[in-house]
Amino acid sequence: MPATALYPFGHGLSYTDFALSGLHCDAQVDTAGVATIGVTVTSSGDVAGATVVQLYLRVNTSGVTRPAQQLAGFARVELEPGRSRRVTFEVASTQLG
Repeated sequence: MPATALYPFGHGLSYTDFALSGLHCDAQVDTAGVATIGVTVTSSGDVAGATVVQLYLRVNTSGVTRPAQQLAGFARVELEPGRSRRVTFEVASTQLG
């Protein structure tokens, strides 16, 4: 029998569906070295539910081996059917150092 999981880590099974829209990222970082990234989460299913929005970053540098993706933030969102919520992450430049 293969030793593989039925569902991958973070797969997230739910009784409803969610849609992400309105992705926005600051074009420039402020003097504090913080970029703001936001997205709107909408419950598009028929029942209330919860989802976890995850923000992954990648740093394109030469000479330094970096992971392909790094988890930079996450937020758990509970929504009633048809409702939306804006989720905003602040990413400090020190997180990319």
